[in-house]
Amino acid sequence: QWTVSGRLIKDSIPTVEPRGLFTGAALPGVSNTSTNSPGKGFIARVTGNLSPTVINEAGYAYSYGAVLSVATGLDASVNSPDIKPVLPFPVSLGRIPSLGFSGTISTVTGFGPYLDYNRNHNWFDNLTKIAGKHTFKAGVTIDHYNKSENQGTNNVGTFTFATTPRPTGTSTTQQAWANFLLGNVATFTQTGRDLTPDIHVNQAEIYVQDDYRVRRNFTLNIGVRYSMFRQPTDGKGFLNNFDPSKYDPAKAPQVDASGNLVLGTGDPLNGIVVNNKTSPFGSKVANENNGDFAPRFGFSWDPFGDGKTAVRSGYGFAYDFPQVGIYENTVFTNPSSVQTITINNTNFSNPAGGTLFISPAPPTLNGVPTPYQTPYVQQWSLDVQRQFAKGTILDVGYYGAKGTHLIGEPDINEVPVAAGVAAGLTDANTPFNRTTDPKLNALRPYRGYGSINAIETWFNSNYNSLQASLQKRFTGNGFLKINYTWSKALTNAGTDVAAPMNTYNRRADYGLSPYNRTHVLNANWNYKLPWLRSSKGIVKYTLAGWQVSGIASFAGGLPFNESDGTVGLDPGGLGILGSSQAGTRGDAICDPNSNAPHTLAQWFNTACFASVPAGQVRPGNAGRNIIRGPGYQKWDTSVFKNFQFNETTRLQFRAEFFNIFNHTNWATIGATRQASTYGFVTAARDPRIIQFGMKLYF
Repeated sequence: QWTVSGRLIKDSIPTVEPRGLFTGAALPGVSNTSTNSPGKGFIARVTGNLSPTVINEAGYAYSYGAVLSVATGLDASVNSPDIKPVLPFPVSLGRIPSLGFSGTISTVTGFGPYLDYNRNHNWFDNLTKIAGKHTFKAGVTIDHYNKSENQGTNNVGTFTFATTPRPTGTSTTQQAWANFLLGNVATFTQTGRDLTPDIHVNQAEIYVQDDYRVRRNFTLNIGVRYSMFRQPTDGKGFLNNFDPSKYDPAKAPQVDASGNLVLGTGDPLNGIVVNNKTSPFGSKVANENNGDFAPRFGFSWDPFGDGKTAVRSGYGFAYDFPQVGIYENTVFTNPSSVQTITINNTNFSNPAGGTLFISPAPPTLNGVPTPYQTPYVQQWSLDVQRQFAKGTILDVGYYGAKGTHLIGEPDINEVPVAAGVAAGLTDANTPFNRTTDPKLNALRPYRGYGSINAIETWFNSNYNSLQASLQKRFTGNGFLKINYTWSKALTNAGTDVAAPMNTYNRRADYGLSPYNRTHVLNANWNYKLPWLRSSKGIVKYTLAGWQVSGIASFAGGLPFNESDGTVGLDPGGLGILGSSQAGTRGDAICDPNSNAPHTLAQWFNTACFASVPAGQVRPGNAGRNIIRGPGYQKWDTSVFKNFQFNETTRLQFRAEFFNIFNHTNWATIGATRQASTYGFVTAARDPRIIQFGMKLYF
């Protein structure tokens, strides 16, 4: 009546990175790292019959994953013991400073040590009670997640070397090298400490449901789940956020005509809240929702009562919580936790002896949602399945989903459209560019900051599809399965860090999901060749019993954007040419998929895009993801036979053939626009692969 079970998994993934983890530096032997990604998992479960009609399952699960990387090249201090600079801040990373050169000299840089730990504890209990036609279920799951990750970057300091003064006939590379040899440092920067937030998250969910067999051929399912997702806390006290409700315009710094801060004015942390210090949420930096109830409903019906037809339908909610990394980004970016100094015109012997430089540029911020709304998805379906004679099953269904309060990363500090022209910063015929865009800083809603790339739960999605499946089994000879999906997915975000071009008109970014493939068809089969079944001797063992199997996949192309970023213009005056996550798009004057060349050099109709006309102060009107990329088809086929020697030994011979056709089969896909050059892409054809193999079984 009682069962106790457990499982322990432990593994590691040791690697060596010749150019450094996350670095890829050019100089050999300098940035090398050694990395391991250990993982551990443990689960213990107890299942028991409390009575003939009651079963309970309880357990505990623990998982651990990490990325642990250390410097092993010349960048490590132990391998370069003669480099012992005296820097303004103590170095805790055990690496030498980075060196940056102008010209063709490669940067001396590195990364780490990097210690990323992830631990998850889960307790669960599920109770099942059978009462007549009812099967009641109820359960609870409790999670505690901990993530600790250090930044691992510029606490070691960075020296850069200028290309001036440069005598006639001297290259910029030679002059930068000369300044390095002489110890003439143009700029030294260093971060005060290697930040390591220690994030903790608690979550709990409970559910109840009833499977009610109303009749012999009709079963009803009704249930509800309650989700309680708590906001993260930080054991190190670094967690912070930009809270618009705490921003006071009266405390905003002054901004001059060039868009720079007037140093010494205003509150440099205006609107920034820190956990356990200035946050109105105490140890957290955003509000929590307590009303996340998720109902579910479904049924299964055999309308003819013959066991050959099934009609199924269902509807339900499901809540989710964003990834913890978005909370870490505020720690790694915002000025409440980050202290970086810049010193100009200094030298190796005394880096702190130069001129302290305080950047007048408004800082860029990261934020997490406030007010926070829990993301959720609604899903529904109606499916009909029918078994026909001779092993044939046909399944046709409609499936839909609606995502609400999904996350994206808009710039909530964009300048309203045309505000720069109205303020006289430019005229209608002269759009802002990368040089003049900073002037818009004086007009930002939260003056004193540049872009505020805040994760927000503003976004939505919807998905509708027709899905069909056909299965055919051949008596004694194999099977054939075909699946087809016709679907459309729309969203105004697309990814968890998507940013609308114009925050004030998010609807303009509503379009195809970047993952939308309208048509997807796949088939798989296995067929045993029927000939020579009654043969004997050498003919039977060599020619009879061969089988052919395969998988074929076909799919339409993914949509993608026309990008106007390389043009370097901000015709709407939004202030998004700097550090904003938002991209720019031009005007669409026709359908880029019509009269398209569909060649390797040019896939879409590039004549369908143009810059915003002079005199019109607005963002481009091109929709998001309006260009259709190429589809693909993929074939995998194998021919194999088993040679039986006796009851315990057999030999299998297999020949496999692979090929992928991608219309033009792009390896990368791009649609950037610069000056009058449009839409060029690169492509590479996948090679055809033929494999032969033999396996001996005992």
